Amino acid sequence: GVDQYMTKPVRPNDLLNAIVGIVKPLTIPKPDLINKNAINTEPPNLPEAVNIESIQYYLDDEDYFNDLVTSFIRDGQLLLRDLSQAVEQKQYVTFKDTAHTFKSPAGSLGANQLYKLLNVASRMSKERFEDEGADLANQINHAFHRAQFALWRIAHKLKSVGDNNDLSST
Repeated sequence: GVDQYMTKPVRPNDLLNAIVGIVKPLTIPKPDLINKNAINTEPPNLPEAVNIESIQYYLDDEDYFNDLVTSFIRDGQLLLRDLSQAVEQKQYVTFKDTAHTFKSPAGSLGANQLYKLLNVASRMSKERFEDEGADLANQINHAFHRAQFALWRIAHKLKSVGDNNDLSST
C-alpha cells in the first residue's frame, strides 16, 4: 500500500511485523510463556472448562501456544459479539456460521464444553434457533469465559511453576 511496502521474496515474519505495525493493537494482554514440563497441573475447580491433555501437542513451541491462546481469546470475544448480534437481529444463518467458525479453535484448545455448545448451535434448526437461540448464546458466552479464565490460569500457574522449578507445589 501507500504507507507500507515489501520487497519480494516476502518472508512470513516480515509480513507479520508489517501487519502488526499497521493494525491497531488490542488491549488483550499476551500470556506469559508456559513451562511445558508442568503441563500435568490443572487449575482447581475448572477441569471441565479446558482439557489439558488437548493442549500438550502445542507446548513444543511455547510462543506458538501462547499466540494460539491469545488469538483464541481475542477472536472469541469478537465471535461472541457476532453471535449475540445474530440473535438480536434474528439472523439464523449468521448464527450457525459464526458458531461453526468458533467451534474448531475451541476444540483445538480443549474447551470441550464450549465446543459441544457450538456444535449444537452450528447444527440447530431455524425453529429451534427462534425458540432457544438466545439461551444457547448465553450458555456459549458462559462456557467461553470459563475456558478463557482456565487458559489464562493454566498459563500463569505453569509459568510460576517453571520459575520456581518445583512441580510439587501444584
